[in-house]
Amino acid sequence: MDERRRRRLAQEADQETQPERRGPVRARPTGQGGSREVEERRPPASPAESVVRPQLWAHVVISTLTLCAGAGVLLGGDWIDRFRPEFADVFGLQAGRLVRLFPAVCLFVAAQLAYINLWYRVRSRKDFSGRYRVWYFVVPAWLLFCVCTATDAHHMAARLANARWPLPFQNAELLWWMTPTGVALVTFARLLSHEMRRTTGGMLFLWTATITALVNAAVLLGRPMLSEGHALMLVEQGAALLWPASLMLSMLYFARYVIHVSSEPTELLDEEEADSEETEPRPGFFSRWRESRREAKARRAELKAKRAAEKAQRAAEKPAARTEAREKKEAEKKEAAARAAEKKAAAAKSAAAKKPVAAKSEAAASKQAASEASTNRPQKAEPQPAKSSSPAERDGGEDSAKRAPAAKVTRTDRAEPAHDDFDADEDDSMQRLSKKERRRLRKLRRQQANAH
Repeated sequence: MDERRRRRLAQEADQETQPERRGPVRARPTGQGGSREVEERRPPASPAESVVRPQLWAHVVISTLTLCAGAGVLLGGDWIDRFRPEFADVFGLQAGRLVRLFPAVCLFVAAQLAYINLWYRVRSRKDFSGRYRVWYFVVPAWLLFCVCTATDAHHMAARLANARWPLPFQNAELLWWMTPTGVALVTFARLLSHEMRRTTGGMLFLWTATITALVNAAVLLGRPMLSEGHALMLVEQGAALLWPASLMLSMLYFARYVIHVSSEPTELLDEEEADSEETEPRPGFFSRWRESRREAKARRAELKAKRAAEKAQRAAEKPAARTEAREKKEAEKKEAAARAAEKKAAAAKSAAAKKPVAAKSEAAASKQAASEASTNRPQKAEPQPAKSSSPAERDGGEDSAKRAPAAKVTRTDRAEPAHDDFDADEDDSMQRLSKKERRRLRKLRRQQANAH
């Protein structure tokens, strides 16, 4: 039976791979010596390939947007319930239609993606164990969950079943619909975990959906024993919104795998990798995580050792650097002292060269000052004896000559004002000179006085 099925699937695969797109045309000879054109066709791309992209970043973006949308519905509905009660019937968290629409849409999309996975898995030519059959039950299960979420049909069925077969429990109606739903969800999660073993994103969101669905069921069952509160309501509604979204994302990641990677069962791929000499068996998630941690630890240790070696090298080079800096500083000081000495010697030389010139200028200035003083000094008028025509006058002239010293003294006394005028003129000429020239002139006069 398996051999016939394998041959049938191989024939179907050959028929599916018949070219349908027009390619290059080649001529085939006919019996009459002519030729006819034969069109080579390529297999068409599946519509699902244009929807489910092979790029991983696109799926990460879709996952982020879906989770953000769920968070927006949760927080926005809570805000509308508290501050905008007029919109609570549509967008509210407790009685709004949007809270019911979001998980229904997620479950519908999950059913469509599950059908895509079924379509690709059925065409596997090596799945002899029939692992693909689980998708025949997954697709209608997700559709049933979608209908019940949108219409609350499970509550009506639970009331009818409890009226026909009543249970002696407080939450009898909840148990009627929650027990089969929980069993089906956990069973599908266990079976699909084998299918999605090579899809890290699919496994993550699959178990996230399972855990959040169990949390939602626990809150619903334990509500009579728990105190009503705002936090409990947020936990319940958040779990009710998260598990359908996570289920849809797990189907999306597995659709990417079966479309763009491989549609063969994971057990067969594991056996092929185990038998292959070029590749090793793929380790599990935790094994890969531990291996990555060990590699990161080794890299950190290597980096730490490298930094320690660089630090030791810098510590060894520091004394030499300090000595070199000190020697450089001393050399700079010596060079600066030498330049200062050269400048000082040049200044002394220039001063020595200017000294004779200064002495000559001082001598010229003193000579000029003396000449100016001599020109400004008034000349004394010598007395001339008066001519006398008589002897008495001549005798009087002799008497006047004998009395000349007294007259001379008298003239000297009369000449004192003229001497004072000469000093005043000298002071004026001294004031006309600069301070430096006056100092030099006084020094020159003192030297002349000492010499005399």
